Amino acid sequence: MIPGPDPDHCRRQWADALRLADLVHGRLVTLGRTVSVAESLTGGLISALLTEAPGTSTTFRGGLVVYATDLKNTAAGVDRGDLDRHGPVRPLRPPRRSRPGCSRPGCQGALTDEPASHEVAMR
Repeated sequence: MIPGPDPDHCRRQWADALRLADLVHGRLVTLGRTVSVAESLTGGLISALLTEAPGTSTTFRGGLVVYATDLKNTAAGVDRGDLDRHGPVRPLRPPRRSRPGCSRPGCQGALTDEPASHEVAMR
């Protein structure tokens, strides 16, 4: 018989993710900064993590979940040609001016779920 997955694996991963989100919130508070999120493949998971703890409304401005290809172009600013050439799943970076956290008033940073850019992009 093949052993099944560790039943506590998901619980441990979620707890680890919540700890990291809490660290991000603490760092943003320390810096006096806020963040917005642009997500696709994660389907809103980053936003959920960053808003789990009390008090995160002081650091989290909002998020944009763009799962559909047409919204990646119209709402997130991903180049239509890149979408046509590479498809919607390839980690494409939208122009800096159209990143939700960098183009909206009152927010100093943006976080994306792009594998190549898991950094907070601060203005």
